[in-house]
Amino acid sequence: MVQKTGVAAKKRAAALVGVVRERKATASRAFYEMGVALKELHDRKLYGALGYETFPAMLRGEALVGKTFAFELIAVVLTFTLPEATRQGFQKSKALVRYARATAAPDDPAALARSRVKVGGRARPTAELSARAIERQAKVVRQSPWPLM
Repeated sequence: MVQKTGVAAKKRAAALVGVVRERKATASRAFYEMGVALKELHDRKLYGALGYETFPAMLRGEALVGKTFAFELIAVVLTFTLPEATRQGFQKSKALVRYARATAAPDDPAALARSRVKVGGRARPTAELSARAIERQAKVVRQSPWPLM
């Protein structure tokens, strides 16, 4: 592999790294803002003003996002504050919502985010867990015939 080491290449590389850093910061905030907008469209039935009879029809007609994804975004907004959601990211926030719904106890996903989740028989801080690990545990809880908590 040829490495470009000239001044122009270094300048371009630095600019591209800056773009990635900037977009990384705005991407984590963008999913929450999308959820806020979708929640208002849904709750206030503003899709009717666009000529749609249902929220899912508007999602399809406007080619916005899929119905499941839209409701996942809304669930994150209903559960977490902007700082909490951006700190965790969308995937972990969504996983915590699913995990809380799967448990027999009336768990609060925001409280779970600040506590521990039992994975592999051991309670671990959610901050140490990946979204994938939380999703796997939610599946285990849903499939269990008895509460695992």
